[in-house]
Amino acid sequence: APSDPEAWSNCGAFMKAAGLLQEALHYQRTAVKMAPGNAQAQSNLGNTLGALGLWDEALQAAQAAVALTRNAPEYQYNLGIALKETAQFDVALQAFRQAQSAPQGHIKAALHQSLLELLTGDFAAGWPRYESRWQQPDAKEKRSFSQPLWTGQDLQGKRILVHAEQGFGDTLQFLRFVPLLAQRGAHVILVVQAEVHSIAARVQGLGHIVPSGAELPPFDYQCPLLSLPAGFGTTVQTVPATVPYLQADPAKLAHWQQRLGPAKRYRIALVWAGRPTHGNDANRSLRLMQLQGLLQLEGVEYLSVQKGDAVAQLAELPPHCKVTNLSAEISSFEDTAAILSLVDELITVDTSVAHLAGGLGVKVRVLLPFIPDWRWLLSRTDSPWYPSARLYRQTKRQDWSAPLKNLLKAVRSDANHTRRLHRRTSP
Repeated sequence: APSDPEAWSNCGAFMKAAGLLQEALHYQRTAVKMAPGNAQAQSNLGNTLGALGLWDEALQAAQAAVALTRNAPEYQYNLGIALKETAQFDVALQAFRQAQSAPQGHIKAALHQSLLELLTGDFAAGWPRYESRWQQPDAKEKRSFSQPLWTGQDLQGKRILVHAEQGFGDTLQFLRFVPLLAQRGAHVILVVQAEVHSIAARVQGLGHIVPSGAELPPFDYQCPLLSLPAGFGTTVQTVPATVPYLQADPAKLAHWQQRLGPAKRYRIALVWAGRPTHGNDANRSLRLMQLQGLLQLEGVEYLSVQKGDAVAQLAELPPHCKVTNLSAEISSFEDTAAILSLVDELITVDTSVAHLAGGLGVKVRVLLPFIPDWRWLLSRTDSPWYPSARLYRQTKRQDWSAPLKNLLKAVRSDANHTRRLHRRTSP
């Protein structure tokens, strides 16, 4: 009905689910205009504004929904998300706690509270609460075992199954814990995604690696990769950061040494975009044209190790921006690992390749969005996970100008320094 705010709001929710965000926004604004005192309409408006990245407005709508209902858990949860996205982290934590205080709890708020605790460096609270990821309605990788979860028990003479979850970057980041399990006397059995199987197979301390989907040998304990820090009681101060813990394949290294030849200039590998299907891709990825200033530096050789649709952006570059496109020759992470081992540094957005470089001990500069993924923490320019990483952060949402300016200055300085060293040491 034209005068029924609920009908307008429901229609807007349907449009949002279909990905028609501008249309959804029109419906939700209309619903709120008709009934500003309707909490559900305010909440739906806030969610739609958030999906469009309009977080200041989304926060106002979320606050209105909470004010109209006092403490409805779902509205508190939505408020927590909007507060987090506007960098009001302490108040966001309070909202997530409030959402969970209802008798039925709020499992999504628990997960988002844990992610915020990890982002702000409160690992002691964050890791145990992060186990709530398995209770999420959309939990995909949950595996059921009769063997107990390892939460820190004595492993001397025990067999532990460690299994991958989530993305390739998560696997590459958390393989660092395998040697620590072996040091505790465990026989480590590992199952990871097929795409990173061969790289994982070379990690120190590994007892046995099982192809994904194959029958498992007997074991005493099991642990998902991202539950290992909880078992070890890992804090920001005790993150195991002995690198390299990943190694390039010697045969691939030899192939790429021959293919690339000796470096005559400062050599930089580039990744400017992540997987478009990733939930945060619009915030984390760049367009290659935004790196034009960087690509005009003298005495630098650029190699693209970008994969996927973003490779097509190379064709948009002006002729004076020279980038060697290796995409078609990269068939696996093994190729990428070998190439990274032969460059001076990698410049990348937040993708799995950042973790590959960090695990290999290769110098890597990571461009980060205003609200980064939890693993990069806040404010700092270094990473406790990767001694070879330098972080370049947005200071405003969707604005890459500040991090790119800082990155350009640092790369120019390092390239010049390396060139001077080469001049001194060349015969």
